[in-house]
Amino acid sequence: MDEWIDGWSFALWAAGLLNANELRLLRGTVAWPSEESVAILYAESREPQRWAAVAPDATGLLAHARAAAVTHRDALLRCRERAPVWYAEPGELGRPRVPRTSSPWLVGMGARPTPGPSLAVVGTRQLRASDEARFTRLLSEWISGERLEVWSGGAIGCDALAHRCAIAVGQPSFAVLGAGVAQAGPRTNDRLFEQLVERGGGLISDMPPNQHAWRNTFIDRNSLLASCCDAVLVLRAPFRSGAVVTARTGLNLGMPVLVVPGEPDDETALGSNLLAQQGARLCVRRSDIDEVLRESANGTIGELLSAPRVPVPDGGRDGGSASAGAAGAARAAARRAAAASSRRSGGRPTGPPTGLAVSAPGTGEQSSCEVCTALGAGTLHRDELAARAGLTAAELSVRLLELELAGLVVALEGGHYGLTPG
Repeated sequence: MDEWIDGWSFALWAAGLLNANELRLLRGTVAWPSEESVAILYAESREPQRWAAVAPDATGLLAHARAAAVTHRDALLRCRERAPVWYAEPGELGRPRVPRTSSPWLVGMGARPTPGPSLAVVGTRQLRASDEARFTRLLSEWISGERLEVWSGGAIGCDALAHRCAIAVGQPSFAVLGAGVAQAGPRTNDRLFEQLVERGGGLISDMPPNQHAWRNTFIDRNSLLASCCDAVLVLRAPFRSGAVVTARTGLNLGMPVLVVPGEPDDETALGSNLLAQQGARLCVRRSDIDEVLRESANGTIGELLSAPRVPVPDGGRDGGSASAGAAGAARAAARRAAAASSRRSGGRPTGPPTGLAVSAPGTGEQSSCEVCTALGAGTLHRDELAARAGLTAAELSVRLLELELAGLVVALEGGHYGLTPG
């Protein structure tokens, strides 16, 4: 650990200048590890503008990285005073599949995950008191018994509920963070994070230790969370939520995804109910979880679903910025939207969730294409987007949800939307 955090590769990573692909490139050079390797990376990086903006040459780049790494190294050492700290390359974690991340390393605080059944439990942060009591009772029953690692995102609401249920029934639980391990949040969950470590679980992040959270880091966190587990359970997910992103990643990876059905007129369950229409299984009893975990252990889940993969946005890019190829990206997204809709429906028009007014049958694919085409010029507020696509507010809501679930459109702040980067 000490050799790693004192090395120049940690310094580059801590400064946001090293991803997994670049680390592989460095290891392919005969000079690795040395300043000469950094010079090679500086010259051959796929994003030279990112490096040139930091320093005019490799020597200056390394000096900048070492200076930037000081706070991350000190933060990690402070964490180590409270609990064991470990690091691993994603492929070394021993998970059912290689965790989905562009980071060269994962950093953990507490225990390391062990081979065996694991379940990601996700859902809304806005959990009503009545739902909290019901889900606590159900989840505690569903996860008790034989060893089962319970993973979640460490947030308030369903995440915190999942962690607390695991602790209550004696199961290890891991929180995958949207920040570095030294910046675990929210602070209201500080005691919960301590309990995770004390009870045989821990905290995991693919970001430098002192990295603060921001919007795109949670998108990446959701994909990482799903890929670390055998199955995903969605307790309750609204129209737009990180839980839907996590579930969609699971579906794209061919993982079993379970959803607890909600009332058809409950907005906090709209996302999870729609997931049930798009390949997720209903979960109403413990045997539903046992069945998918057995399938996962026996390798009988089947081939990947044909839905488009959820891309992992580049943390250094603004998800709402338009590029020079925006028009081409919009056309490609529109084609993928139509193809995805056609695959889901077997060539037949898809129907909307109950209670939503939508366009006439047969026009869903066309309106999804119109939405993607309108977003090709850049980010738009939903009101302007509805006008350009020729849709009512209700029709646009349905199209946006389908496009978000397909990983083609991303919701931004202030009611704005844009095409997903990548």
